[in-house]
Amino acid sequence: MPIAWAFLGIDGSLATLHVEPEYRGQELALHVSKEAMRRGMAEGSIWRHCGEEGEAWVHANVSESNIASRRVMEKLGGDIGWTCTTTLIIQIMSHRLYAIS
Repeated sequence: MPIAWAFLGIDGSLATLHVEPEYRGQELALHVSKEAMRRGMAEGSIWRHCGEEGEAWVHANVSESNIASRRVMEKLGGDIGWTCTTTLIIQIMSHRLYAIS
């Protein structure tokens, strides 16, 4: 059973990073995310040419309150590039069903 995993999103972001609770604090998140990003930026990958000439990069959206993930990104050399705000809009629709006989 896997104890840690990471996925890159279609936009090149580190979309998922997880370490099972009993294995946290061993820098597994650092190593798993580093490898996922290395593969994402490797020659021939879809994110290889996202930056300027000869530049390759990925990004991660990390909540301000997620101190552990922020530390992982800082250890990888990440800088805060921008701040995102997410707005959730819920629309509840009411429908009437008619039975026709």
